[in-house]
Amino acid sequence: QSIAAARWPKLEGLEIWFGDRSYGAGATLADIQPILDGKGLPALRHLGLVNADFTDELAAAIGAAPIVRQLASLDVSKGTLTDVGAVALAASKPALRHLKQLDVSSSYIDRTSVLKGVAAKVLATHQRTPDDYDGELRRYPSVGE
Repeated sequence: QSIAAARWPKLEGLEIWFGDRSYGAGATLADIQPILDGKGLPALRHLGLVNADFTDELAAAIGAAPIVRQLASLDVSKGTLTDVGAVALAASKPALRHLKQLDVSSSYIDRTSVLKGVAAKVLATHQRTPDDYDGELRRYPSVGE
């Protein structure tokens, strides 16, 4: 919340690592809404919102986020992004196609092809598979501890 409330008129790159709720991470989409709204970040060109356990929700909000218009690159890698989030990003192609790079690496996307053309370069390497715990599929951010 402190990061989201800060005003950095000259900051060009911002990367926030969230983490896993099981290990104390508690950030939500609402917490970073000021960043998505572009509050106090007029020079920002690279935004990394990585290692989050709410990446599908984030992907659904990105297309309408005012900050996206000024970015050259966006990184939502290492989180729990699934095909649901990838489809949301693909649906936001008109808002994202100016990006030089979109990073969705180390996620849980089965059909990375839906992201073709969303940005000039889409990094989608090292896709992971959910863990199966007694028939329940679980997804985790890449870095938990």
